Amino acid sequence: MAAAWDPEGEASITKWLRYRDEADDALAHRRLAQPAIAERLSAPPSRVTSKNASSRAPTAHDEELVLRALAELRNRLEVARIDAGLSRTQLARRAGLSRTTVYQALIHDGPVPSGQTLGALGRALKLSVPELLRLRGVALG
Repeated sequence: MAAAWDPEGEASITKWLRYRDEADDALAHRRLAQPAIAERLSAPPSRVTSKNASSRAPTAHDEELVLRALAELRNRLEVARIDAGLSRTQLARRAGLSRTTVYQALIHDGPVPSGQTLGALGRALKLSVPELLRLRGVALG
């Protein structure tokens, strides 16, 4: 027996998704408004270029550069998303990605986004894809 279509149930799901996106946006605005985070992200990341960099153990300074690059990458994506007035769901549709992929690319403790994901997000948000890929490279260490 096929289930009947329930317009009221669909409407409540749509409403819940909208509230969830609004809550995500409010949280992002609060996070970006914190001066300590904004100050930490203002300095551009640099990369260790020593010839012996790959043969030595990573230092705390190297780890800080990796974390700063990843934070800067996510900050640029999140700020561009908010400036464009897009929810994460809308961004996912525009970029041709799943909402889960977009969410993981934007959360502070998620994995480093793939180059393909960054390309799609960068084009959807009109950001410099090479710059996003440079930050990704630094974030990968």
